Amino acid sequence: MRNRRKTVLKRRALVALGIVALLLIIWIGYGLTHKKPEVNTAKGVKQLQALEKQKVADAQDRIVQAQGLNEVSAAELEATDTDELNARYENTIVMGDSVAEGLEGYGVLDASRVVASRGNSVANLEEYEEAVISLAPANVVMSYGLNDLKSLNEGDDSTRFIEEYSAGIDHLQEQLRDVKIFICSITPVSEAGIAGWGPFSKTGEFNDAIQQMCREKEVTYIDNTSLVKDYAEDGIHPGPSFYEPWAVMIADRAEL
Repeated sequence: MRNRRKTVLKRRALVALGIVALLLIIWIGYGLTHKKPEVNTAKGVKQLQALEKQKVADAQDRIVQAQGLNEVSAAELEATDTDELNARYENTIVMGDSVAEGLEGYGVLDASRVVASRGNSVANLEEYEEAVISLAPANVVMSYGLNDLKSLNEGDDSTRFIEEYSAGIDHLQEQLRDVKIFICSITPVSEAGIAGWGPFSKTGEFNDAIQQMCREKEVTYIDNTSLVKDYAEDGIHPGPSFYEPWAVMIADRAEL
């Protein structure tokens, strides 16, 4: 009787061990098939770096499109922390041609502060002024002239340019009674650029006319000539080093 009882207990123990072993096998198998993926920080860093390169590429595309360049290096488009500068431009709009557009393209100012486009001239000022007026800014910075020089016929002077510029300023002042207007000088063109189109040599003459217009209309003239240290590949537009100092100069002169 005692031996039989031992045999039964032994069988029960073996069954229990078998069940435990089976459960252990099932648990191990589940763990293997549902293994948590390892966190690959190196891969994540690479993805972030790729995103940053894409941001640079996007900015490069904007500059190429705006200024007709063949290539702009990533180093030239290195991101700069311009939050403080953008804060100074609150309630201020910069309007103009591809030179002004470079403030956005090079990441110096946010798109909300720039109303500019390649090919703009004082001849189509009114078209863009309506967009500016709808924003009701306290300050408007205007930068025009290169395309007006490019459209000159032989023997033309600054007369028509100043007439159209003056009319544009008058329109802004009529629609925005308390607006403060700041007019930037035309950026100088390189010798190579002048060789490609002779009228670019009249930049100085046109800037003198702009200064006289500003005195008569009692608006502020901002001479940015000294800031042009290098040029884009076309020899017409300022290089990347121009834009942040230009934005700072404007902000300082306008007391933004």
